[in-house]
Amino acid sequence: MTSEVVVMNRLAVALAADSAVTAASQKKVHNSANKLFMLSASEPVGVMVYNNAALMSLPWETLIKEYRRFLGDRHFDRLEDYGEDFIAFIGRQTDAFPREAQKHFFLDLVASHFDQIVHEIRRKLDLAQSAFTDPVEDREAERGAIYRETIEGFAADWSKLPGCDALNHQAGMNLATECSSEVAQLTTKKFKIPNPQLGNAEVMALRQLAIDLVDKDRIPVQTLTGLVIAGFGRKDYYPVLQEFAVGDVYDDKLKIQRKPIVRIDDEKATHVAAFAESDTANAFLNGIPPEFEQKILKWAYEVTEELTEAMLGKAKGMTAASKTQLASELADLREELLLKFVDKIEDHKNQNYVWQAEDAIFNLPKDELAHVAAALVNINLLKKRMSMSLETVGGPIDVAVISKGDGFIWIDRKHYFSASKNPHFLRNRLGGPSWAAAEVGGDA
Repeated sequence: MTSEVVVMNRLAVALAADSAVTAASQKKVHNSANKLFMLSASEPVGVMVYNNAALMSLPWETLIKEYRRFLGDRHFDRLEDYGEDFIAFIGRQTDAFPREAQKHFFLDLVASHFDQIVHEIRRKLDLAQSAFTDPVEDREAERGAIYRETIEGFAADWSKLPGCDALNHQAGMNLATECSSEVAQLTTKKFKIPNPQLGNAEVMALRQLAIDLVDKDRIPVQTLTGLVIAGFGRKDYYPVLQEFAVGDVYDDKLKIQRKPIVRIDDEKATHVAAFAESDTANAFLNGIPPEFEQKILKWAYEVTEELTEAMLGKAKGMTAASKTQLASELADLREELLLKFVDKIEDHKNQNYVWQAEDAIFNLPKDELAHVAAALVNINLLKKRMSMSLETVGGPIDVAVISKGDGFIWIDRKHYFSASKNPHFLRNRLGGPSWAAAEVGGDA
């Protein structure tokens, strides 16, 4: 996993990223990943990646540096044009994502979701222990209902979503048709067909699910990469933040979702955003962990519901019509009080945490912006270190500040090689004299 933070005011934008990358198959964390990069060699634009280190099998670091070389000295008037140009560049790299690779990753995605369905079916069957232990009563109908409802539930969850505009309309159908025998084999393998619990309707629902995994406007977490692009276009006088959610390549098109663009301007003076592992940083900024806040609201809803029911239970000697009227009035009062409770929490957060943080960030110079961004990543790192779970946030924290006047400036940057031992680096990559390598510790 990852912890990344962006801190913006009208002067500059600071970006910070940890270095942890998890090898899922090994349950091992390596603390040497690069997640923060210059997107342009000459313009004030940076990019961070999170959740996946590669697009399909191609490392994002390779894609970013190839795009930087392709971009050269070209520039855009607006920050968001860099993001759109980068996405278009990826879409043109057909040699990097051949058809066979697209089919391979499509089948991996289908297999993963079939595994999720099987796991849920087994969980439900375990809860219905009588399906296995009752020797008298025939439980085939019960088992069949569990299979049918689970498969239909997964399929319906995807079918109700809108289509993904970034893909060809028939992308999922095309891949499912090309891989029809492989999808059928996965269905047989995962669900042990012939299976008396699966009829033709369930098999067709599974095939439609395979199509919808591609066509619908949702990116499954196992294929998701977050791209965070920040900085300035030539006509941007305040920093801008752009985010994409990126999936795999399907039918020669990149599956993406565009997030709302954040602009610092005359009205919006500051912005702080945390990505990937963000709860701890958000708890610091808002005064309460988001998950805990949701639980408090849930508990308030449940407690007031119990109170309403208790009050109605104690209402003796009332006619049915009067009791119905009282129930309606109590429900309205409960809703009003819950809204007031939510407003009080929001007011307290804003006055004691959010607005104070924004006021402080508004006046920060560039070096202090960097310190704040790094500190927020460090908070996530400390939380992980103090827990018993895998330390999915860790390693050196890379930090950069981007301003209109100074461009992209590294504040902290790890390097895997010594510049003094590699004098050819600047000569070959950056066009500088070999002696200048002593001044730089590695690739930007």
